[in-house]
Amino acid sequence: MHPSNHHKLTTCSTCGQSLENSASPIEVHSETGETRRRCAACLAKEYANSITTVEQADRLNTELEDLIARVDRLIEQNPDTPTGFTSLAGLAATPLNSFRTLLIHLAEVQSRRQEILAQDGSEARLAYEIRQAVAEEDYERAAELKGQREHAMQIRHRST
Repeated sequence: MHPSNHHKLTTCSTCGQSLENSASPIEVHSETGETRRRCAACLAKEYANSITTVEQADRLNTELEDLIARVDRLIEQNPDTPTGFTSLAGLAATPLNSFRTLLIHLAEVQSRRQEILAQDGSEARLAYEIRQAVAEEDYERAAELKGQREHAMQIRHRST
């Protein structure tokens, strides 16, 4: 292996973090054959940045929380599960490594959700919260939020 290729496979191609003890995949471009590896944080960030709606973020958040709970139960039920061979501990797809990766993805999805809410502005955020309250059959909260949204719309209308 060419020395520059070895360096590319032992560091994250996005942030430069060492991947010596990481279970990150090796990516190969189908046309150029170019290889790269990225750390879990960079992969999670890219994944989270593909989220465009709060509803999508909420769905993924729920799915990730469910997966985390499943892996956590697996770890609890099998406390003697090997964490991998000592020299390959970071590379092995162990429940503990999966758990860590899922936590990183969950944090990025939650962060992206907050970014989307901040970008949407107050009216869009209130509309979303109204839909959530109705879905949860919390009609009192939905009515309260609807009043807030109408008030915000009146203020905006007066200022234009």
